[in-house]
Amino acid sequence: MTRMTRLTRYLALTALAVALVAACTPLSPAPVAPPWVGDSPTHASSWAPTRRNTDGTPVKWEACQIRVAVNHGGDMAFWADVTTALLSVEQASGVLFEFVGFTGHVPTLEQPVAIDSNSDVTIAQAASSETNLFAASGLLSAAGVGTPYYRWAQPGHLRIGAGSVVIAPGVTNRVHVIEHEIGHVLGLAHTDNATQIMTSQAITAPGWGSGDRAGLQAVGGRTC
Repeated sequence: MTRMTRLTRYLALTALAVALVAACTPLSPAPVAPPWVGDSPTHASSWAPTRRNTDGTPVKWEACQIRVAVNHGGDMAFWADVTTALLSVEQASGVLFEFVGFTGHVPTLEQPVAIDSNSDVTIAQAASSETNLFAASGLLSAAGVGTPYYRWAQPGHLRIGAGSVVIAPGVTNRVHVIEHEIGHVLGLAHTDNATQIMTSQAITAPGWGSGDRAGLQAVGGRTC
């Protein structure tokens, strides 16, 4: 089983890899609750979940280890930034990531993940013209968009079962932008606290803030 802590090995092994072409087949079974997509409500607190269950607990992932496929679009520097961001999220949240391969799939609202790689999350670099996720979010000029997809685990209790991250080409501060969008995929909403990576404004924080870390532990920390 490949842990993200071993991802640096892939940088050398896959420097000349060509992205695979994804099969455009529907996700099955389909999520039974609508995905969260769009500009999340901004919270005055230093962190907040995108959704809570009826008992008030934040909605979390149903998987203990999240399988990730990456579409680097021929830009290996993007792959390196994704690796850095995933390692950072793993360390801050306790979530374990498994890299399952490269893909040519660009996530859309209807097809968030690459079927060919059997991933739970697909992370891609793509323009807003290549996916409807930017338009669905209402943020066509956004640096990126991260979308969690939900399933009913039991009545009144949701789990996140899939997710996607799309980063626009040419963004600055790219590692932090990827971290921010992965935060959304894990179930974190925006905060108006500018000292946090999950801020609703341009990211200026040098790293995870205390609110970010508390939120990541709340949505990610679990014993499996």
